[in-house]
Amino acid sequence: MKYYEPELVLSARFGADPKTFRKQMWPFIHALSELEYQVIIFDNRYKGDQQHDCLLSVDGTDFRINWTSKAFYSHKFKGCGLWYEVALNILTGDICWINGPFEPGKYNDLMIFRMGLMGELDEGERVEADDGYLGEAPLHVKCP
Repeated sequence: MKYYEPELVLSARFGADPKTFRKQMWPFIHALSELEYQVIIFDNRYKGDQQHDCLLSVDGTDFRINWTSKAFYSHKFKGCGLWYEVALNILTGDICWINGPFEPGKYNDLMIFRMGLMGELDEGERVEADDGYLGEAPLHVKCP
């Protein structure tokens, strides 16, 4: 299990006061987020393709955030979070799709899939998913 240390602990680790640490970290965080467009490439779903109709595995995942808001309450954390849809190339593990953030609990897996990834799939292409996506099986989704 991962543990994310508070800002006070992290700033002490880097020998800076929290205000300076926060100021110095934001450019780094923004630079990392810009890599999304160089690393998360939807066409990477074709890597290793063996002519299967399912190239991606998709599911929703929650990420904890340090806020206090009923709109962002995640039952998974019993606290605030953000929800993302993530799709991986089944054969290589490459992250090929991220959609979000969304408020946890406001949308379910199927609603998000219909609003985004489903419309990007090639004709006849499906994704592997859990039972949260049954509403689009078998045309767009292959469920266990």
